[in-house]
Order: sequence, then structure tokens, then C-alpha cells
Amino acid sequence: MPVNPLEDEYIIEQILAGKKEQFALLVNRYRQLVFQITYRILQDSADAEECAQESFIRAFKYLKSFKGDSSFKTWLYRLSYNHALTAKKEREKKRCLSIEAGENRSNNLAFIPSEYGSTQHEDQKKFLKFALKHLSDEEQSLIQFYYLQELSLREISEITQQSTNFLKVKLHRTREKLKRRLTEMLRNETMSLY
Repeated sequence: MPVNPLEDEYIIEQILAGKKEQFALLVNRYRQLVFQITYRILQDSADAEECAQESFIRAFKYLKSFKGDSSFKTWLYRLSYNHALTAKKEREKKRCLSIEAGENRSNNLAFIPSEYGSTQHEDQKKFLKFALKHLSDEEQSLIQFYYLQELSLREISEITQQSTNFLKVKLHRTREKLKRRLTEMLRNETMSLY
């Protein structure tokens, strides 16, 4: 069976054989997806961009350890997800230390433009983005992976290292939580019109 030179596995073989410039193909292919993962966790464009770059550096460094048990995409997602969680913990630790030292920094919570492209109206986008902010990082990531990245529960399980049964329950509870929050927000918005 002929090998497709555009397949991730073929590109990885080429990189491991010494053609390191081929890694740029993988970066270009997954740059936006890795950024979205890191942004969802860090909620800051500059931090997410830096974390995404660091994730690709780590992927390159540890490419030899990629076994092919899952797809490269899933492996890269897991690496990026874990790195973003670590970066967030470090950032929060630094923030606590700086507050203790007397610094006062504002928390920049920018949105990714057009992230929810399937939503048709700006108001719906606004409510959904606001409601998502009331979810935990883990819940936001789960929604991101399942609905926006359209990953299967098996792929999400490989990324988060949680069982698919746990993820099914967590996804159901997260949808219910999001539904309650959206209902409450819309009720309050409707009441404010009267």
C-alpha cells in the first residue's frame, strides 16, 4: 500500500529520519487547534500563543516518544492540554506571589473572535461565551473538545486520561449546568425588557 506523503505518520518518519524542516507541515496543520486548546484554558491570547509555541517545541523534542498508539493529533492535543494546565497553575502561583508582594494586576479575559461560528446570532454568541465562563476549566475544555473540535469521547479520553464513561457523565452534567445557566441568563434578560 503506497504511503501518502501528507499523512502525519509519513511526515513524522521523515522528521525522525533527519528532515527536521518537515515539522513545519505539522505546525501549520495544527497551529489553530493547539492555540484554541491553550486559549480555552489560559483565557489570554498572548499566554495562549506562547503556550502553543512551547507545546510545539515539546512535541518536536519528544517526537521520538510518539508511539502511534493514538493519532498524532490526539497526542499533540494531550501534550498541549497538559502544558496549558501546567502554565495556568504556574501563572496563578505567580499572581498570588505578586499580590502578596503588593502588585495589582488586572485579569484580561478576551474572547476568541468567531470561535462559535455555528452560532447564528451575536446575542447567542454573547450569552454562550458568558455562560461558558461560569464553567470550570475542565468543563470548558470538555465542551471545546466535543462540540467545537468535534473529537470523539475516545479521543477526549486519550487527551485528558479520563475514562469514556466518566466523560459521558461529565459531559451530561456540564450540558445541564450550561443549560441552567443559559436559561437563567435569558430569563433575566427577558425580565429586564419589561
